[in-house]
Amino acid sequence: MKIRNKTLAILGISFIILFISIMGVTNYLMDNVSSKLEIDEINKDMERVNFAFETELGFEAVASDWAQWDDSYYFVQGEHDEYIDSNLDPETLVNLGLNMMIFYDAADQPYYAAGADMESYEEMEVSNTLMEHITSQEIFFSHSTTDDSISGIMKSPEGPLLIASHPIIQSSREETIAGTLVIARYLDDLFLEMMEGKNSS
Repeated sequence: MKIRNKTLAILGISFIILFISIMGVTNYLMDNVSSKLEIDEINKDMERVNFAFETELGFEAVASDWAQWDDSYYFVQGEHDEYIDSNLDPETLVNLGLNMMIFYDAADQPYYAAGADMESYEEMEVSNTLMEHITSQEIFFSHSTTDDSISGIMKSPEGPLLIASHPIIQSSREETIAGTLVIARYLDDLFLEMMEGKNSS
């Protein structure tokens, strides 16, 4: 074999080996990048679930705190005239992370509804359609004990809601149930933006 042919053969074999090596490294890196992207996506999903779970637990806590407050107990019995002005302004609801707070009397009939726009901090009317839908959900009013609370996600005519309910009782828990408190928040674009913002921090 001539020197030129030997050189070309060596170069050809070297090129093939180099090509195979590059392909191997590329595949390895692509697999790693793909795995990393999959792991990152799984982590994001876990963070979203954790955020939603923490939010639901926070909802339960808010419903419990407000429903076991003596002022709320007397309010649904018509004995606390200043309750609305003192406690149910839009800013208070937004700070609690709520779009609405609905009080029901002992007969499971709406007593008072307060609503707030999360972006503008302005008062928002709770529509009759939504009120009727919530009122029709017997599970929110089926309290076998004063400690009963219900929370979760509910479909509604106005979109999905994160919602919680708790019987309204005195802080001493000595009296009977005076009604039910239902709190809710729309699972809208603003909520999703908050979720994504938490995940990216």
